[in-house]
Amino acid sequence: MRLTIDKLGRIVIPKALRDDLQLTSGTVLEVEEKADHLLLRPFHEQPALMHKNGFLVYTGKPVNSLDTVVKQGREERLLRENIEAVANIVPLIEKEYLQVVANMAELELAGGVVYDAIICRSCSKK
Repeated sequence: MRLTIDKLGRIVIPKALRDDLQLTSGTVLEVEEKADHLLLRPFHEQPALMHKNGFLVYTGKPVNSLDTVVKQGREERLLRENIEAVANIVPLIEKEYLQVVANMAELELAGGVVYDAIICRSCSKK
């Protein structure tokens, strides 16, 4: 789906999509900036996971199929358990990452040396 931004920076979310997502006038949306796109979603004061009668219950609207959500959760958990056990994870913000890549491009370097430079940049943050 393509939308056009007007002169004031606004977009109109089509009615069918607003209806599907139960978005009404005054709904607060949160915007998350990604590397090459924006993620726009309804902002909910209430957390999606809540404790009810001793159980952790998901109260939000599923975005993907249950199989996809379970698989992603399992992959993230296994990654955390296996990587965090032996490594100190130091995240780079997008700006830092792009700066490293730009520096490597200026030097006309490519391939594995770019990954090495990203790792070095992360290590310098400790």
